[in-house]
Amino acid sequence: MQRLALTANGKPVAVSKMNHSASLQNAANFATVAASLLTAVALSVGSCQFQQTQKVTLEALRMQQVVAETERDSKAVELYVKYSELVALPPTSDKDADFWRHNTEIVIAETIFRLRNQDSGWRATVGGMLQRDKVWLSQKHLGCETFSPAFVEFVSQSTGAARGSICST
Repeated sequence: MQRLALTANGKPVAVSKMNHSASLQNAANFATVAASLLTAVALSVGSCQFQQTQKVTLEALRMQQVVAETERDSKAVELYVKYSELVALPPTSDKDADFWRHNTEIVIAETIFRLRNQDSGWRATVGGMLQRDKVWLSQKHLGCETFSPAFVEFVSQSTGAARGSICST
């Protein structure tokens, strides 16, 4: 004989069917809890991996900045050596050659300024380079439109000359 029980709405049902239904409900509840826990674990792992990736990326960016800074400094040293070689050349009576030599010195000074203008030591070095060419600058003038405005301002400050007296236009 089968045992009967009443459901919530008052209908009779076999107890074996109720146990089966309750077992399915329990299994569904367990699966929901398990899926929720698995999702929480996956989100935690993903969050940790994201944070690790961020740290590694920031460190890589810092290293790139150090390398770039070192390369700019190295390039500035190379240019200063070339400038020193130009300055060491004996004077020439060829006005055209003299003009281009001084012009090259100014271009080297601007390039070093652009590479290292945030470094006070290099700014002082470029200022000294410009002081050496101060007389030439006042006589020949810069083609200021071909130089960066920040460099033209720096030339003016370093030499104590007004912009109008150092620019050809």
